[in-house]
Amino acid sequence: MKALIDKIDTKCNQHDKELQIKDIITAFISNQLSHLNFIENAKIPQFQCQNTFEQGQLVFQCLTCSKNLNHLICLDCFDFSKHIGHQYIPTTMCGFCDCGNSEMFKHSLCTTHSQQIQYQENINLQVPQDLCQNLELFMKAVATLFEQYSQKISQQKDSFPTTILMLYFFSLNQNIPNLQKFIESKCKIAAYFHLLSKTKFLLELFYLALDSIINNSPSLQNVVSYLFQLPLQQNSQSSILESILQSYGLVEPILCIIELPYDLSNLFQQIFKNQFKQIMTSLCFRKFQSFISYNKIIVTPNSDIIKTSIVQLENLMEYTNGTQRFDGIVQGLMKQTEMYFQALQTSKLINIGFNGCEIIRWLSTFQDKQILNEFVFGGNTFELFKIIQKQFQYLHKPNEQWIFCPSQPLEFIDTQFQQEDIGDLCMIQIQQILGNDFNNFLNHKVDKKILKNFQMNDLIITTLINSVSEAIPAVYDTYKGDYTYRVINKEDLMSYIKYQGYALQVINLAIQDLFQSKLSQKQFQMNFIDLLIVKCYNFIKLKRNIFAPLDFEIKKFYHQILNKQNQTNDQKTFLLKTMFVHLFKNASLLDKMFITFLYVHFCQKDYKTPADFRQYLSDLLEDSIETIKNCFQRILGRCIQTFTTVFYTEDQEVIDTYYGLDENSIKFKSESIDTAFGKLYLFLFDSIGLTDIYQEFQIVSIPSMTQTCELTYQYFMRIMTSDLDVFNLCISYFHKNENLPKILQQTLEKTIQNILGTQSHYLYSTIQNKLKDMGIEITTHLQNHVLKICSLDSSINKLTLKKQYKQIYDPGLFFLDQQFQTVQLEKLSNKLMTQRVLIFGNGLEWDIKQFNQTDYHSQRKCVLQVMCSIPSIFQSFHLINQGFIKTEIFIQFIYYQILCANYFYNNELQAQTQNIINQLCNLMRNPQIQKFQIHFELIILLLQKQSFQGDIPNLSLYCISKQKAKASKSQFKCKYDKLQSSKFLVNLMKQNFLNDKTLQQCDLCKLQLDENKVIPMFFTNRVSAKNYSIVPNLIKQTENSFIYYPTISIEICDHKFHARCFEQSIKEMLMKTPPELPEWQKYVCPICLKCFNLQIPMNDDINALQLQSFNQSLLFVVKQLNQKQDIFQQYQENEFNALVEIYLQILINLIQNLFINIEEFQLLEKHLILKQIINFLSLIVENYKICGLTNGINYHFKSNNTIFNNILDAIDKNIIKVQNQNQLKEEIYQIAKNFYHNYQQQMTILCYCFAISQNLQEDFNKNKDLQQLQLKDEFAEYYLIMKSQLKKKIINILGENFQLFHDKYFPQLCHYCKSYNQQFSESNDILVCVLCSKVFCLRNCTESQYGNINMHALEEHYSSSIYVSLINGKLTQVQVPHCHYGQQILYYHKQIGNPIRYDNYNLFNQNWKDYLIDQNKVGEIADYIINNSYQSRFSLQQTDKDHFHFRGEL
Repeated sequence: MKALIDKIDTKCNQHDKELQIKDIITAFISNQLSHLNFIENAKIPQFQCQNTFEQGQLVFQCLTCSKNLNHLICLDCFDFSKHIGHQYIPTTMCGFCDCGNSEMFKHSLCTTHSQQIQYQENINLQVPQDLCQNLELFMKAVATLFEQYSQKISQQKDSFPTTILMLYFFSLNQNIPNLQKFIESKCKIAAYFHLLSKTKFLLELFYLALDSIINNSPSLQNVVSYLFQLPLQQNSQSSILESILQSYGLVEPILCIIELPYDLSNLFQQIFKNQFKQIMTSLCFRKFQSFISYNKIIVTPNSDIIKTSIVQLENLMEYTNGTQRFDGIVQGLMKQTEMYFQALQTSKLINIGFNGCEIIRWLSTFQDKQILNEFVFGGNTFELFKIIQKQFQYLHKPNEQWIFCPSQPLEFIDTQFQQEDIGDLCMIQIQQILGNDFNNFLNHKVDKKILKNFQMNDLIITTLINSVSEAIPAVYDTYKGDYTYRVINKEDLMSYIKYQGYALQVINLAIQDLFQSKLSQKQFQMNFIDLLIVKCYNFIKLKRNIFAPLDFEIKKFYHQILNKQNQTNDQKTFLLKTMFVHLFKNASLLDKMFITFLYVHFCQKDYKTPADFRQYLSDLLEDSIETIKNCFQRILGRCIQTFTTVFYTEDQEVIDTYYGLDENSIKFKSESIDTAFGKLYLFLFDSIGLTDIYQEFQIVSIPSMTQTCELTYQYFMRIMTSDLDVFNLCISYFHKNENLPKILQQTLEKTIQNILGTQSHYLYSTIQNKLKDMGIEITTHLQNHVLKICSLDSSINKLTLKKQYKQIYDPGLFFLDQQFQTVQLEKLSNKLMTQRVLIFGNGLEWDIKQFNQTDYHSQRKCVLQVMCSIPSIFQSFHLINQGFIKTEIFIQFIYYQILCANYFYNNELQAQTQNIINQLCNLMRNPQIQKFQIHFELIILLLQKQSFQGDIPNLSLYCISKQKAKASKSQFKCKYDKLQSSKFLVNLMKQNFLNDKTLQQCDLCKLQLDENKVIPMFFTNRVSAKNYSIVPNLIKQTENSFIYYPTISIEICDHKFHARCFEQSIKEMLMKTPPELPEWQKYVCPICLKCFNLQIPMNDDINALQLQSFNQSLLFVVKQLNQKQDIFQQYQENEFNALVEIYLQILINLIQNLFINIEEFQLLEKHLILKQIINFLSLIVENYKICGLTNGINYHFKSNNTIFNNILDAIDKNIIKVQNQNQLKEEIYQIAKNFYHNYQQQMTILCYCFAISQNLQEDFNKNKDLQQLQLKDEFAEYYLIMKSQLKKKIINILGENFQLFHDKYFPQLCHYCKSYNQQFSESNDILVCVLCSKVFCLRNCTESQYGNINMHALEEHYSSSIYVSLINGKLTQVQVPHCHYGQQILYYHKQIGNPIRYDNYNLFNQNWKDYLIDQNKVGEIADYIINNSYQSRFSLQQTDKDHFHFRGEL
């Protein structure tokens, strides 16, 4: 083997030569042809698809089939029939298809890439014995050589800092000889760098050789995994694997500096299974220390500058040759390098750096039962927890240079705690620890001896708690800096906050998993929390409170530094800020755990009085209340120190991290712990506790008394305003409970009352986002808790407060979301809320009213009672007089104190009212707070009124006048609404509007309409709906022959104009309209912007020229609708016949609308159009008869069948065939009388349109025979029957829920391309036509000039159709050429009303069955189909020209 080692070593000395895989195998393993053939033939065929695709190409992901979320399946491999009922989505991620990868999926996805049979055959192949021996020798030789190299590197690594290595590698890589020689002259780096290069080369050689042998070869994978387990030497206890892992852990972070191309974890990934997985996992636990390397870092001022310069130069040189163009930057780097070497000689500041090996990151990606069992029961985690302990200790040391602390060990533990079985395994571990006492611990209140004797290192959860409890806090004497607050200090502080938060989050996660185990019951949970409280309390007493308190450290700093120099308060503040940041590490994670466990217990028991809680603590901790209070006071001091330090930095980034708002880290709300403990301390120790809090803020010794006051009252306001901090602290422990503890439920109630304080309805997703913005910890089961407070309003599919909850506004809740607070204030102001509500809110008043309930916020009630005593109010005035606050926080606090005092101490308040008013008046005289005058006036008025139940009106003249104006406006609006809803007035208007010409005026100039007036009209094609064969029956009875079918539909808006005004307005609009817009988008109603393509003159005495002009425009528009119109095919060149047919179709359309929707007909005043069309038809027939051009008309409508046919038959006989106006009126009047009883409004309008002057109602009343007849008409009643049938048909086609809709249509593929658009990212939508059930890519996937949905609407539905998205359930309505996309939501969540948004359409959304179709929208679709009025829904909205594509795509 020695010869092989020497041979490989010689090869490594030639590390600058390229490696060829075949040469490596033949040189160092075997050159026998039989061996080489076996290696090649042992590989199973590549059954993984590996089809590559770039960003934008459509691929799929299926959570139901996948083991790993990071998978992709190409369209060829995705068999839709195998994914029915699955959660799959289209996506456009780039990568390659994973089909055939057995590690990725639970079963085979397609027959083409199934490799199970070939795998079983290959794994049983007999590997030649001599090949196995050669492999063993090679692996041992490499491991031996790797061990030698790594030991040499380890001995020298502290001599060559990372910065020097980066500089030297950069000089070689970019060929900068001056820099290279300079570095070599300063240190003997060449030999060390040669050693690193040899080691890097050796790893490449080893990786390439083994990867080539075992890749896709199960038999050789088994051999190699076995060989890894053999001892390295004959009598060695260390295996080949252990040696390689240990060496790799030492050198991998260093080799990464010189760009290590291969990662051994990728090699282990291929054999990480079965026994080898268990052995390697166990070994990694035992050798965890090897994967974290520590190195000394000599702190220099320009190390970061050098690293930044290197990165800049590498980026600049990437696309250029040589460095000549960047000589200036290179020279600057040379100077920085000289300065760096000088600093190395003089700097005395040394930090410890951490480097984590990639192996840890790789292991942290696995959620595997074998690894989990080894983690819990293997007994090899000592090194893992020792590393965490060591890292946390290093975090407490002062750093002059921010060093990234690797969180890989904690991330690994986090991964294990996220596995499903962790709770059950930990329960088994507790059972093993407790033995015979386990059942007692499980079901009964536990004996204190068990708690005392429990060994924390026996259980995996408590071992982690132990590991983060050993850190020694920072003290003044350990700081060696110059007290200049820099970015380094800030980053160090933020790193500490994040690590603390992450550690506590992992611990909480572990306990929550334990509580979710099968055996866990409420009594067990309470016992376990008691155990943690006892252990943490004893740790704090014995390990934490033995150190000097904060005031001692601050006094020492003042004595030795601040008081020796004549400095202003601002200068002292600057220096003190740095020391505060250093002493921040006094804030113990042990404290935070203890506070969390105390509150979890508090929520479990729901204590009503402080005495009960004190008694519990005394019994459990076996200490006197005085001793417990002393311990708690030390904890309180550290909490206040933390709170003060964060806000004293005045750095928003630090504050956001403290609040848990940092986007780049795991969010843990550290601030909640510090304020929550202040609340608990007040609850336990009442007025003495309040004095202690005041005292702790004084101890911090901030030079400015104003800042001390502001921080004090900011802390108090967080305590007083709400229990959000308690909610954040404990919700994760109870979020899966069916019922939240009262304190948490009531906190959530009040918060949602505030969110809905100004708007009565919100989507659940909006409420969730607002809760998040307000600092609420979002949990997976939050939805269930919200639904106990809100109910779903099915009419609008949004949540609203249940009746027992009132809308409130509490400004203190919105301190994290100022933007939302501004919106709330604006809405409240518009609602005429008083200044008192706008400034102070009414949330506390709501609380006070609820305090009469025995179980409402017991802790909060006690805390408020302590904080608002009369002595407390005067204590506040005393403090404010010492340090004057310039913000309104103090005024709000005083208001809250007085408001609560009125409830708790009404008599005492009345006695001291004048003294309090005097104090307020004194404060008002200070010119610095003139802007808060109204605040003081409000409080004084409240005190003088001695009643806090009613609202005080706004005080300023401006506010008063504004209120009056709004009140007047509101009163007018109320009266107007009543008039609008008056049935009497509505009926009166319906009876008289037809003849009231004086009410008609031009909608542009507002003058009375004269004879020269026009109404814009929009002509479209009737829609063909193949799915709904029932629809043509509506007009079946109008058929003249089997080929006759009306194809024209019209829509109008309710606006009328003078012809001159209208023409002028259109000219002005066209001048402003961009010329590139299509014609259809240029012509819109000037008022409502509804599209039009024709204007009908409404003159009573229209002349022949005007009529001819209108007719020519009408023919042109109808021809434009569709070149294949049946009208022009049937009548060809006969213009008269075509015109009569068009007029008749318009009449059919209008009469249908009259009976289908009388309300809309009246609202749009379509009677005017109907009357004019009848007149025009008479004039046309008369004019063409004069010319002898009326041949070929042959209508024969079946009379005595329906109202509809009777009217058409009368028109045919008395206008088209023969001009007989009197007979026409007689027949229409007879129809009206016969059907008047059941259709009064329709018959009245009909008489008006045919200019019938008789009083229909009087005739009907006189004729008893007509009254007895009471005729009904099937046509007039058919609409209601058909709508009900249509709704059922639509639901049957679209599915009752989104899952059914998705499964039914996704497999159909696009009707045009028979696949799905490859450039999916440009559109991200797939649509189903409601009218014919065909599926389409949104984007054009053919060569047509239109987009897919436009082309389909043109070809099959006469330009109009409705589509539903398979991606998000949105309803898309199309009227070519006007297309409006994504207009309405069709599927809503059945409980919370949320629509399927695009961001919800993902692999984690596993509840598509809960998204039900909206019955209201289904009714609207039915209306569109029946009324044939799709276009009316689009023409009311203009499409932005930026969103219009001239190929017909939106």
